[in-house]
Amino acid sequence: MRGLKKNNYFIKIITLTIILALSIWAWMRFSYPQMALIDLKIDRQQALNTAEKYLKEQNIDVNSFKHGIVFGRVGLPSQYLQKTLGFKKMTAFINQNHFQMFYWSIRFFKENQKEEFRFSISSADGQILDFQHVIADTDQRPNVTQEDARAVAEKFLHEKFNFDPAAYIAKEIQNKKLDHRNDYTFSWQRKDINIPWTEKTNSGTAKLISNVKISGKDILEFSWQILEIPDDFKRDLKTQEEVGQNIILVVSTLLFILSLYAIYFLVLKLNNIAIIQAKPFFIYLSVFLMILFLASIFNSLQNLIYNYPTTAKFISYINRSLATSILGIIILVVALIIPGISGELLNRELTPENIKGGLLYKINSTFFNRSISYEILIGYALCIILLGLQSILINVGQTHWGVWLEYNWLTQSSTNYWPVLASFTLAIRASLSEEFLFRSFAINLGKKYFKNIVIPVILSAALWGFAHSSYPVYPMWFRGIEVTIMGFILGFCYLRYGLLTVIIAHYLFDAFWGSSPFLFSKSITMNSILTFVILCLPALWALIALLVNQPNTEKNKTYELNKKQEFNKEILLAYLKQNPDLAKSNSNEKLIQQITNNGWDVIVVEETLRQYLSQNNSQNQ
Repeated sequence: MRGLKKNNYFIKIITLTIILALSIWAWMRFSYPQMALIDLKIDRQQALNTAEKYLKEQNIDVNSFKHGIVFGRVGLPSQYLQKTLGFKKMTAFINQNHFQMFYWSIRFFKENQKEEFRFSISSADGQILDFQHVIADTDQRPNVTQEDARAVAEKFLHEKFNFDPAAYIAKEIQNKKLDHRNDYTFSWQRKDINIPWTEKTNSGTAKLISNVKISGKDILEFSWQILEIPDDFKRDLKTQEEVGQNIILVVSTLLFILSLYAIYFLVLKLNNIAIIQAKPFFIYLSVFLMILFLASIFNSLQNLIYNYPTTAKFISYINRSLATSILGIIILVVALIIPGISGELLNRELTPENIKGGLLYKINSTFFNRSISYEILIGYALCIILLGLQSILINVGQTHWGVWLEYNWLTQSSTNYWPVLASFTLAIRASLSEEFLFRSFAINLGKKYFKNIVIPVILSAALWGFAHSSYPVYPMWFRGIEVTIMGFILGFCYLRYGLLTVIIAHYLFDAFWGSSPFLFSKSITMNSILTFVILCLPALWALIALLVNQPNTEKNKTYELNKKQEFNKEILLAYLKQNPDLAKSNSNEKLIQQITNNGWDVIVVEETLRQYLSQNNSQNQ
């Protein structure tokens, strides 16, 4: 018998090892090539230095301007190229034409003045890709002829980008006449770049365009290699986005109802002794989240600065934006914690045999023992499996449905002063809020009404999955299917291994995607090191838990009743003594549920039963 168990153990280990190896292979085969497109050799400061150098060459006093810097990507061109060429051919197109996918966007501005300077600077080689000098319509410039302006534009492009007129077609000339100047805009189209949207003759083609705007002899604007997208594609994309918005409307309504029920259930069980015992933990968790989210606001301050409207006072705008963000954080923390507590209470009521899988049991026992180490280790394995599964699903989507890849996770983190802190914050927020709501609360709530565990797992996974339908993929429903499948796996892992395991897996998954470009960058940077650190934090926790190994025993529940509760306890105690068969014919948990369903305070019921059973045991002895 012992040998059979040993053989089963080894079979499980071998099977898990094979699954993990296949998952790693799938990610390296299908997802790693995404990293090849990301080149972050130029950091924020280097991009700023390039922009300031350009302005100083134009005799601009840089110190008289404020500036904001954000990280950006070409969204629409990336989507179009993936849809028409496919990912591999898009990569070849980018390499062949030195088309820049990622850039630093820099804005120099003054309070209450229209004049400003904008730059797009490649994160790969530091080249200025776009420039815009915004001036008032009433500003004066010397008038020049169209021919002279064109000569200035061509000379500039040749000196800056080795522009060869023979490789381009003169596409468009615009002459904007103002009171004190003429602004000329010249466009050239690359002869060898025409990427049709469909095989239909009139569906339009994508073209590579270069623009220069001349006022007098000044370069007001220039753009190098803009991929001009046909209108049919834009309209088709809007249609797809409409589908996503309709899905989100339905899902948001269901989420709102689910959240309201979580609040209602928590208020209903507010005096539950489990909540009272867990209260300090959730207070500490709330404080931690508040501090973390506040740090994220200041970490992303560049977003606020970059989007500053110069018609407002700068300080007023910043203070107003920060106040709004802080209020949003308070609401977010409350909305995050409530489903977690409600889900734990439901789990205790409906699945008393599985209470060790919840957080309340750990709160009342310990977070530092060998079982915790095991749950964290399973979380790492689950994360690897999910990464591999996602890679396979996206590859299928790319092959059969024209799904494209987005880089939101990169631009969201890179704009911040500390990108890895942004990834860490996002991973903490998503893993806690989504696992609390969709796994801990939704699954247990579904079990209460369906009397079945499979249906709640499927429904909660689908709700979670299609809540991601606003992501710009093609078709819009694909992200819902993809995330639903992963949610189905997370749901059953929650039931099998506990809430902590799926929180760890979710955290690692989001933290990895949010900071993986730094981990796989071409040079070791501070961001690379910090990425490694945040991915190893759960492993450090597991190691400490393994070494400390505190007893995994839940503390006894004690609570001092008030006068009203004491009075009710005496009434219930008298009733139980008059009806001894009631306690004999029901389990403790079932009896508690029966009495509390009739409106009794659960604390009173638990304390009464504890005293009743204690008195009975004393009499029997």
